[in-house]
This record gives sequence, C-alpha cells and structure tokens, in this order.
Amino acid sequence: MTCCRGKKIIFLIFGLILMLSSNVVACNIYCSDCTSCITAINSVSSGQTICLNTPIFSNETCINNPANFNNKIFDCRVKAISGNGSDYGIYLKGKYNNTIKNCIISNFNEGIYLSSSVEFIGGSYVEVPSSNNLITSNFLMFNNGDGIFIKDSSNNIISDNYIYQSSCNVGCGGISLWWSTDNYIINNNITSNTNGIYLKESSNNFIYNNFFDNWHNIAFEGNVSHINYWNTTKKQGKNIIGGSYLGGNFWSEFSNNLTSCNPNNGFCQNIFSISTNNIDKLPLTMLCLSNNSCLSTEACNMTTHTCQNLNCPENETLFNHTCVKCNLFDFDNNTEVDIFDAVIALEYISKGEIQIANLCTTPEGKIDLMDVLRLIEKIGLCSI
Repeated sequence: MTCCRGKKIIFLIFGLILMLSSNVVACNIYCSDCTSCITAINSVSSGQTICLNTPIFSNETCINNPANFNNKIFDCRVKAISGNGSDYGIYLKGKYNNTIKNCIISNFNEGIYLSSSVEFIGGSYVEVPSSNNLITSNFLMFNNGDGIFIKDSSNNIISDNYIYQSSCNVGCGGISLWWSTDNYIINNNITSNTNGIYLKESSNNFIYNNFFDNWHNIAFEGNVSHINYWNTTKKQGKNIIGGSYLGGNFWSEFSNNLTSCNPNNGFCQNIFSISTNNIDKLPLTMLCLSNNSCLSTEACNMTTHTCQNLNCPENETLFNHTCVKCNLFDFDNNTEVDIFDAVIALEYISKGEIQIANLCTTPEGKIDLMDVLRLIEKIGLCSI
C-alpha cells in the first residue's frame, strides 16, 4: 500500500478550522498551561467544561490522568498542545464519560492515550477500563507513536478527528487498539501515517466512514481472526468523501483502483477483504463508470474515471449532468426571443401547463403571468 503524496497539511488545517468553528460551547473555567488545566479539571463539577485559552508547550505528559476527570468536557478551542517528542499529550487511566475536543496535539509519543487502571474494589483488585469517552474534532499530527492509543478500554467513540503523520514503524498507527472492544471509530481522516489503524488482540469494534490514505492502511498483531465490523448498513447521509450514502471506509490502495474496486454509485461492488473475519462490504470510492455515480452537479470523466464539478458558462444551465446552452424564454427554440414566445407562454398558462420541461425556460422551471411580463420586457434584447 502506498500513500497518496498529494495531500497537503494546509488543507487539513483549513478543514479542521472549518470543522471546529461551529463546535464551540460555553466554558465554565479556563486554563493556560498543563498544571492549571489539571487543577481546573479536578475542581469543576460533573458536566462542566474546561477550556484552554492559550497554546501549551510541555517537556512531559501534559494532561496527566487528573484524579477527578470523569463526566467532564475538556475543550482546547483550537489551541495547540505541543511536546518534545516523548510522553503523552493527554493521558487518561480508567476514566469514563469525558469529552476531549478541538485540540491540536503534536510532537508527543502518543497524542491521546486511554488505558485501564487497576483498583482495589470490594476486597480485590479489579481492572477498570477507560470507557464511554468521546474523542472528537481533534487534530493529531507529527506524533512519534500513535495519534490516538486505546488500550484495555471499551465503549469509546473516536470521531471526526484528523490524524496526520504518526511516524513509528512497529506496534502503532494513526489509531491503535490494543486488547480493546466495542469502540466506535467513525468519520476520521487518517492520512500519511506509517499505519493507518493498528489492531492488537481487539474485537467487536465498529470502524466505518473513515478516510484511510497511509503507507499501510491496516496492521494487525496477534490473532487476526478477531471479528471487527468495517461498515454500517447502507443508508442516506453524507459520507467521508462527500457522497450521499454511508457504508464502509475509503481505502486509498483499493478504492482508487478501477479493477479491484469495480465502482458503482459511490461504492466498490467488490468487497475489501482485510482478513477472514474483517471485511469491508461497502468500501467507498470516488471512481465512476457513468454519470449515474456522480452528483447531479457533476459528470464522470471517462479518462480519469472521477466525478468532476460542472461550472457552466453564464449562457448555459446545468441539466442532467450536462451544461445545456439555452436562451431564456425562447419557447419555440428559434434562437431569439420575440412576440411568438409570449403567445406560447400565454397558451401554457391558459391550459394550466405551468411546468416547463426545459429548465432554461425560466429561472424557476415554471411560468406564470409575471414571466410573461418579464418576457415582453426582454423581447428584442435577448437574441443569440
């Protein structure tokens, strides 16, 4: 598998800013460095929001497992947490029901790390996973290990994150799951990492509607027969590549290959078999074989087999995947607007036939008495 090198970091940053601009909530308390953020997290009440109000640089783990970090929201508000290439940007151990959002985390070993803790409960030691946390709308880049690392944890949602250039060689990826179950990995843009997603002895995770474009999109360690789910049922909704239906994931080496994919209406007709029990049955594609696979504002380029936007000239209109040359109000199609067109328009109205087949006829595709008045006004001025 090879990485498409045309992706630009500036595009990801721009996309992140657009995504985060509508994702800001009220803040109950602000913090400005690692220590003050930990203090704020521990002090606020359940359900409250801690906001970062300035970028942070740290020589060690920044948000280091605050003791009272449960049922709270940590919102970086598009501020950066940067490290020196080691430790963790945010580390939670046995924590639950938190949201981490809008953070730009770079140059750590692990960007965000969720793991279990061992606690003495009821007279014995019990492993407590990090669970029911939401990691969303973050940008994790240039980390030396994982962008997001989930270990011995379950029922977390990892969604709508940009994960870029996690650069280790073994045992890690843009997102890594180790001994973890029942997590949802959805709507993430995972590009230019050594491994897109790395699974170690993890099962029953739901991984769909992600964009994978990495040196290796998937890597396994241990038993590869554990079952994970790589697509949802086909249903309406905007997918990660702009299509109109949700299904599986976009895989750069598969979805961009006309032969292996066999595209049809935004999906590959061929399944993407990852391993025996790991199959994407509805892989997404941007390839097309006909206009039927494209939006109404696009046409299929039969050389590149990609849908391309149609920007029609001023004297043409978009109709059925094609730019159609038209002359507004030219009902009899004789290339000029004259009194005969006014007569035809009145005939349409008198018969109750207000819907016009030719979308060039009027801006609304229908005619009424006001259109006839507009037509008379334009007679002699609209010849072509």
